[in-house]
Amino acid sequence: MGKVTDVTHADLFDVLITVTNSQTGVSRQLRTDEYGKYAVEPLLPGNYTIKAEGEGLETYQVTGV
Repeated sequence: MGKVTDVTHADLFDVLITVTNSQTGVSRQLRTDEYGKYAVEPLLPGNYTIKAEGEGLETYQVTGV
């Protein structure tokens, strides 16, 4: 489970979240709810990249998760 907010800590709705396994390239996509929250189904062990992007927003990416 995660949460997406802006710099003022306001919840961001309908942000596209992409979770990609760095070794296999397999990815899952989902969107945040009205509270900025998202939940990813259980993942296999490994290193992942998580990317958040939305209309009018700067894309944010974290690697090595």
